[in-house]
Amino acid sequence: MEKTGRKTDHVPRFSYLLKASLRWLPPSFHPVHEGNTQQALDYLNRSPAALAAA
Repeated sequence: MEKTGRKTDHVPRFSYLLKASLRWLPPSFHPVHEGNTQQALDYLNRSPAALAAA
């Protein structure tokens, strides 16, 4: 899967996923610092996959 992800840029690399998940381990972690909720909702409102699943 990682090889396919490198070729197409549609799947994150395993190393990226590992590094990203290490941020979740400290007791000081809070998801409010991870991203913008409104930006995520806007994306879901126009995402072809989300619209097809709805």
